[in-house]
Amino acid sequence: MKDVNDSARLPEEEKEAAVSEDKERNETELETAEVADGAQNEEEQTAEEPAESEDAQTEQIRMETVDPAFQISKRQGDGSWEPQSVWISCAEASDEEPEEEESQPITENKPVSDRTRRIRQIVAGAVAAVVVLTVGGLSLYTYQYPNIFRGVKLASEFSLSGMTEEQAAQYIESDCGSSILNHDITVTGDGKEFTLHVADVAEQVDGAATAEAAYRIGREGNYFQRVGAVVAALFGQNNIDAVIKTDDKALQKFVKGVHGKVQYDPVQPSFKIDKTNAVMTIDTGKTGLDFNQKTMRRELKEQISGMSFDPYEIETYVLNQQKPNAEKMAKDACCEAENAKVDTETGEILHSVHGVKVTAKAISDAVGDASKQTYTVPVEITKPELTAKQLEKVLFRDVLAQTTTYYSGGYSRTTNVRLTAEACDNTILNPGDEFSYNGIVGERTPERGYQTATIFVDGKSVEDYGGGACQSSSTIYMAVLRADLEVTERRNHQFQITYTPISQDATVAWGSQDFKFVNDTDYPIKIDMSMGDGALTCTIYGTKTDDKTVELSSTSYVSGNYRYATLYKTVTVNGESETHVENESSYRLGEH
Repeated sequence: MKDVNDSARLPEEEKEAAVSEDKERNETELETAEVADGAQNEEEQTAEEPAESEDAQTEQIRMETVDPAFQISKRQGDGSWEPQSVWISCAEASDEEPEEEESQPITENKPVSDRTRRIRQIVAGAVAAVVVLTVGGLSLYTYQYPNIFRGVKLASEFSLSGMTEEQAAQYIESDCGSSILNHDITVTGDGKEFTLHVADVAEQVDGAATAEAAYRIGREGNYFQRVGAVVAALFGQNNIDAVIKTDDKALQKFVKGVHGKVQYDPVQPSFKIDKTNAVMTIDTGKTGLDFNQKTMRRELKEQISGMSFDPYEIETYVLNQQKPNAEKMAKDACCEAENAKVDTETGEILHSVHGVKVTAKAISDAVGDASKQTYTVPVEITKPELTAKQLEKVLFRDVLAQTTTYYSGGYSRTTNVRLTAEACDNTILNPGDEFSYNGIVGERTPERGYQTATIFVDGKSVEDYGGGACQSSSTIYMAVLRADLEVTERRNHQFQITYTPISQDATVAWGSQDFKFVNDTDYPIKIDMSMGDGALTCTIYGTKTDDKTVELSSTSYVSGNYRYATLYKTVTVNGESETHVENESSYRLGEH
C-alpha cells in the first residue's frame, strides 16, 4: 500500500525534473546559438553553467584565412566586415585549476554527455564546411585566376603579383633590369682577387622569358602540384630568377684575363755547372697552377643566370713538374772543351767553353727521390786550349794564301763576277766549318741582278743567267790550294779555261755542282774578295802555327777528244816536304 506522503511528493518531483530538463535544454540551445553567431563571451557563459564531469575535455579549433576571398568576418557597428579568427569551444571551461592526470586515478570510463556530443557534431560540421569552402576556393582560384598569382616575386625583391604576362615583361625590362645587372661578383684564385661587373658580361634581362616563367607558376603539373605552387607563392616560397642573356665573348675575355694572372707553368728540373768548384747543382723544379677556363665560364654564366652574386672561388689544380732525368742531364751536361771562336755573322769573338764530364749514375745516386729542392754532384772539368783573350791577339793575323785571276767578256759577265765575289767577301769559317759556294752565293736569278752570259752545257757554249760565276769559285779554289785547306767537293769545267792554270779551276752550277772546303786549321779564317782593273783577287786570312809552304805542279796528256791532267801539291812544314796528288781533271778538246 502506497504511503500518502509518497503520493503527494511524486507530482512535486516530476515537476522539479521537468523544470530541470527544460532549463538544461534552454542552456544548450543558447550555447549552440552563441557558437553559430561567433559569440566572444563564451568563457563567462561557461563559468555560469554547472561543472561537468572531471573527464570533460576542451577542444579548440582556430580557423584562419589563407586568402582574402575566404575570410570569416564579423560585422562592425558601422556595417563593415572585419576579418576574424574564430575560436570554437567544444566544452565549458572550469574555474578551477586543472589537476595533473597522475593525481587522479582512473576508476572507470564515464559516458560522454549528450550535450558534449552535440557540440562536437556542430564543430565537426563547421570544420568540414570551412575545409570544403577553402579547398573549393583554392581550386577555383588556381584554375580561374587569369594573371600571375599572388606572392610571386622576382629575385625575392620585385613583386609580380596580379600582373598580366605582358605587364610583368614590361615592368621587368623597364624597372628591374638595371637593378638586377648592377651587381659585382668577387672572383678569387691563388690568393688573387678580381671583380666581375655583371653589367659588363650580361647583355640584358629577358623580360618576356622571365615573365613567362613567373606566369607558369601554379599552371604546371597535376592538381596537387598546381595548388601547392599557388599556396607556396602566397607564403613567399615561390620566387623566380631573371632570365639573363650573357655576352659569351665578354665573359670569355674576362676569364682569359684572370687565367693569365692565376695560371703559371711548372718549373722543370734544371742544373748549373760551377766550373770553378767543379760541381753540378741540380734544381728539382717547382709545381705550376692552372684551372679549367671552360668550367669557369659555365659556372659564372650559371651563377649570373641564377642571379647569385656570391663570391666565386676558382677551382685550381696543380701542374706537377717532371722528375729529374739523370740520363738526359748527364747527356746535356757532358761536353768537350771548345776553344774561343768568332761569330760568323757579326765577327765578334765568342768565349771558350770548358769541358764537363759526369755520369748518369752519379746524378741518380745524388738526387734519389728528389724530395729536396736542390742537390749537388761532383763533375770533372777540362779547360779549353784557346781562350777569347788568346784568340784576340792572333785572330786573322796572317795571310794564308792570295791568288788573282783576270776577267773579261763585257758588262754582263763582269756583273755576275762582281755579284758572286761580293757574296763571298768577308766569309768567316771557324775551325771545322765547311764552306759551300752555292750555299753562300745562292741561286743566280735575274731578280737578284744576275745577267745572261756564256756557260758550258753538254759540250756547248750557251747563254744563261750567272755566266762568269765560276771565275769567283775558281779564284777561291786556287787560294784554298795554296792555304793547304781540305777540299771536300770540286769539279773541273767541260773545257779548259784560260783564267786559271790547268786543274786549278772549280766549276759550279746551281742545284747540281758545288765547290766546298773545310777550315782544318786551329784558328778561324776569313775570305777577302776584291776586284778592279779586270782583276779578281782572293785573300785568305788566318793564323799560322808553323812555317809552311805549298807548291803546285801538274802533268797532262791527250787521249782521244780529251786532255787529262793531274795536279800535284807539295807541302813543306818546318823543312820537311810531302807531295801528293791533289786532283785529276779531264777536258774536252775542240771549239766550244
